[in-house]
Amino acid sequence: MSTSKPLLQKTEKITIQAFYKRLDEYLGNPEKTELFLSSLESHLLESSSSDDKQMLATVYNEKGSFYRSISRFDDSLRAFQKGREIILELWGPNCLPYATLLNNMAGTLRLIGENQQAIDMFLQAIKIYHHLNADESYAFASVQNNLSLVYQETGQTKLAIYHLQIALNLIRKMPDHASQLAVTYGNLCTLYHQISDDEMAMKSLDRALKIYSDNKNAKNVHYAAVLNSLGAFLFQSGENARAIAVFKQAAVYSEKWFGQNLDYATAYHNIYWVCHQLKKWPEAFTALQETYRVYRNLFGDDHERTRTIKEKLEFSKRMAES
Repeated sequence: MSTSKPLLQKTEKITIQAFYKRLDEYLGNPEKTELFLSSLESHLLESSSSDDKQMLATVYNEKGSFYRSISRFDDSLRAFQKGREIILELWGPNCLPYATLLNNMAGTLRLIGENQQAIDMFLQAIKIYHHLNADESYAFASVQNNLSLVYQETGQTKLAIYHLQIALNLIRKMPDHASQLAVTYGNLCTLYHQISDDEMAMKSLDRALKIYSDNKNAKNVHYAAVLNSLGAFLFQSGENARAIAVFKQAAVYSEKWFGQNLDYATAYHNIYWVCHQLKKWPEAFTALQETYRVYRNLFGDDHERTRTIKEKLEFSKRMAES
């Protein structure tokens, strides 16, 4: 049963360090995370101090990222926009907080298919990092990684590899970011396979898996996305049984951290494609049913993605019953 008790007392003052510590404590519990962020937002909105306004910008940035992680994309964009307005008011557009927010907001736009807006925001963030001589930071590597993803999704594979290599060269020098290094190798695996360089794809795959094997803490919130990418490579390489196992593992990790979000649905959609290819119609239908159920919850019945899955579902049902 959910509780309406605030996780932050009205008189409580919270430092930036305590804020992030609290978020870490609630990781994997979306209900508590949302309640904490909303309680702190309400508390800060009652204050007129400059320090609290700065903290409020941070809260909106994290709230936007949180809503994106659980696939509440409209809420994500609203939170980012509120944070954006505060940052522009306090510091203007040429500052690190603004670059960070642009990177995060563009990530949400990418997930809802607003690719050109996402690319423009990522490039704007990169320009700010260059201007502030912050182009060897983890944040700079992050935006390069994210820009690579949107180029990959729009079929611009060479640009995707170019920006991912920039990210990789930076993250290799950062021993505290093993998880992100594994994510980067996972993305490279997919990209090299797309240009038929399966030797480099397999090397990238092996490096990603070795990092996860050697670093138990690397299996964090990004692990599901990496597994979806690696499963796709295995499927395209004809390793169908391994691909299904990896996609099922991706679904488990997605649900563990963020509930049944878009990554969770993607994992089941991927299972459907493998089973469809193998003409395992009952298994394909079951996987697509789960995809459709989650899409309806996330996007509603009238969304293009939901309608597309529904059309596939009708065909899949006929094949499963034949």
